[in-house]
Formats: sequence, structure tokens, C-alpha cells
Amino acid sequence: MSEEKMELFVATTTFRRNLLELVTVGDSQRKSMRNLKETEGNELLRKVADIQNGMADLYINQAEADDLLAYLAIDYSKILDSVDHSMAVRIKALKELHKLEKKQSKTTDKLEELDLKQAEFDRLSQTLRRELEHFDTQMEDEFDETFKNYHKQYTASLEYGGIDTAKFK
Repeated sequence: MSEEKMELFVATTTFRRNLLELVTVGDSQRKSMRNLKETEGNELLRKVADIQNGMADLYINQAEADDLLAYLAIDYSKILDSVDHSMAVRIKALKELHKLEKKQSKTTDKLEELDLKQAEFDRLSQTLRRELEHFDTQMEDEFDETFKNYHKQYTASLEYGGIDTAKFK
């Protein structure tokens, strides 16, 4: 979406530049022969150019905000890949524990090995649980802050462009 907004920014800026060039060329060629209607027309074209400038700023600000959200989504996608890997490690440890339980005999060395595997699995599960709880809390805070900043930047750019933002709040 930010690419489309960048294209809109370029198109709007080009349009504004061409519009101002038209007004400037008209001013220098007809200074002595200008009448009231031409002056009003040129003033109107300048206002349109100013509006186009506001729209260009709006598009560029929105594109930057969109990029921030996209980067955050990419970061969290990578983090979730790590979580998937950690869960796979836990599942493997659980399977090893179950195999060992099935093979267990009443001998002391097998029971000790089983206890070690159980303790290792419990430690892994506890660590994973704590990390996921921390990640969940941190992710919620970061998303909240990022979306608030996105909304603030978006509404500020709309207000700069002269758009009533009361309906967006």
C-alpha cells in the first residue's frame, strides 16, 4: 500500500509543479494585459496547487506510516517463526520422554534417566511458557504504541491537508 501512496505522491507533486509552472508562465507573458478574471483564475490555480501540495504531503506521511507497520509485521513474523521452532523442540523432547517411559524398567539407572529427562522437559516447558508470556505482553505494548503513532500521524496528515478528522476519532 505504501508503494501506491508513493506513486500518488509523485503524481500529485508533478501535477502541482506543472500547475505552478502554468501560472508562472502566464504571469510573465501577460503582466501588462492581465484583467481581473485572469488574476482570479491564477489565484484559483495557486489554491489548487496548494491543495495538491497538501495531498502530496498526506500521501508521503501515510506511506511512511504504512512502512512502519509493515516492518513491525515482518519483525513479529520472524519472532513467531522462532516460537514455532521452540515449540518443535519441546514436542521432540516430549516424544523422547514418552519413548523412555515406555522402555522404562524397574532398574535404578533407567529411572534416573527418566527423572533427568522429565526434569529437562519441565525446565524447557517452564522457560518456553515464561518467554511466551513476556513476548505476549511486549507484543501487545509495541503494537498498541505503533498503532497509536500510526493513527496520530495519519490524522495529523489529514488535518494538515484540511480534512475534518472528527469522524475518524
